[in-house]
Order: sequence, then C-alpha cells, then structure tokens
Amino acid sequence: MFEIGGRNIIAGNTLDYHVGYTRGSYEKPYDINSSFDDGTAGVATYDNTTRPNWPALAVTGVNPYDPSGYVLTGLSNQSQHSNDHEWGIGVNLAVANLEVGVNARLRNRVASAQNLAPADVPALPLDQAVFGNNVLFYQGHFLNGPQINPAVLRSVYASSTIVDDTVTDAGSYQNDREDVYAAYGQYQFGFGPVGIVAGARVEHTRASYAANLVDDSGATTVITPISRNKSYTNFFPSAQARYEFAPDLIGRLAVSSTIARPGFNQVTAATTIDPGGSVSTGNPNLKPITATGIDLSIEKYLSQAGIASFGFFDRRSTITL
Repeated sequence: MFEIGGRNIIAGNTLDYHVGYTRGSYEKPYDINSSFDDGTAGVATYDNTTRPNWPALAVTGVNPYDPSGYVLTGLSNQSQHSNDHEWGIGVNLAVANLEVGVNARLRNRVASAQNLAPADVPALPLDQAVFGNNVLFYQGHFLNGPQINPAVLRSVYASSTIVDDTVTDAGSYQNDREDVYAAYGQYQFGFGPVGIVAGARVEHTRASYAANLVDDSGATTVITPISRNKSYTNFFPSAQARYEFAPDLIGRLAVSSTIARPGFNQVTAATTIDPGGSVSTGNPNLKPITATGIDLSIEKYLSQAGIASFGFFDRRSTITL
C-alpha cells in the first residue's frame, strides 16, 4: 500500500488532497481433501434425554469408528487465488467554518480456483492411512476414531495421474468491481457553551459482477460468461452538538447515518445449474443496508486524571427492497 498527498494554505483557506493505493492477495496452493466411505448399512439411535449434557449416539449393524471398513472414494486438491486492489482519491477544501470535498474509492477483485483430482482413485483402505489412537472429545464422552495420516494421502496424490476439473474451475471464477464516488459538505458553528457540526454526504455506487454460468443439466456442460451491473445513490445527513456545562463537564449529542454494502461473495454472478434442476448462485440484486444512529453522552473529566462517562445510543437499520 502507499499514499501520497499534500496540503496548501491559500489566502487563509486550506486545500488538502491525496491519492492512495492498496493491494492484497490470497494464495492457497494446496488443500488436499479426501473421502473414505463404508458401504455397510447401519442404524443410528440418538439419545439426548438420558444424559442431556452428554447426548449419546449408538450405531448398530456397523462400527463407524473401525477404520478397516472404510475405503478411499475421493481425493482432490484445490488451489485458490485472489487479488483485491483499491484506489482512493480525495480533495478537501476548508474555507472559514465551511468544509467541502469529493472522494472516490475504486475497487476491483479477481478470484479463481483450480480443482485437481486423480483420474482414478485407488481403493485405499482407511486402516492403511491412519495414525495414533482414537480421538476423544468432551472429557472422553465422544469417540471420533483415529487421525488420518496426511503424508499417506499426499503420497497417493503424487503418484496418481491428475486431471483438472475445468467445469468447477469455471464456477469459481469472479471478477468484481465496485466504485464509490462521494461529495460532502459540513459547517461548524457555535454560540456560548454550544458547538455544532452539521453536514451531509452523497455517495453514488457503480458496480459490476462478472463470472460464469455453468449449465450441467444437459448432455454437455455449457459455460457462458455473464455479468451483472447495478448502481445506486445514497444521502447521509449528520449532526454533532457539544454543550459545555462546565470546563470539566461536557455533554454530547450526535445523529449519524451509515451504509453497509454486501460482500463480493454474496453478490457474485457465478451460477451453477446441476442435472437435478437446482440452481446455485449469488444475488447481485442484494441491496445495501443503511442505518441511522443517535448517540447521547455526558463526560466528567476528573481532577486527578481520568474520565467518568455515561452514554446512550440507538441504531435503526433499513433495507430497501
């Protein structure tokens, strides 16, 4: 990250400006996961009345804690990559008690994943891939079987012919952009023991969410790039008041308004249609949540250092459908 800016005093007025850049990345090159299945049928009985603090699970017909009955049925490795970068630009001008400014936040995020798996999964018995004793939880009341040895699974993966699941890769791709442009003005004034700062801010958000639509419901899988765009404008008034009952006794009242936008993973346009007819997708039409807050406090500054304060706050949030 970096930021550069400056400040100039022009005829007693203050002009400040800045440009900043922030970049973050997430890299996960390895995430090997396995599935071991036991095809023997069993009946499970759950008892949470005899010992409510320690519910019991009894299984008849098969021993779920015996690794010799399990065989490797799935093995995969997923690597994830994500780059998120943002430009911040702002110019502010203070003239006497009036301050105005314009700001912009330009954010772009690109995420992808590569899903790799053996072409043929060897029928490895679980009892050849465990180490240690049975793992017990909650003061020995719950048995979870032995640990799986990751070195054995890595060895199986390394010796296998690996293929790329391009369909799942396509469903993991996201290219999202969210730009916020803002302008504000505030005025500070007072009389006697009263000081007030009042102002308003207008924000215009422009966003685009690009991904892939993966349709696996037909004879062949169809991958189609898709993009969703949206824009909206919000108005945020605010006011702060300060009353000096005495030099060491201050009362404060603030009325503010804020916004919380949905995350990229919630509004992603990525869509998957499976053969069963179900559809998995994000919701690019999600609206931001706005909130209005009231804060009231009184502060007593103690003569021997320190402060005693009492405060009240109220928050009301709104979702526009």
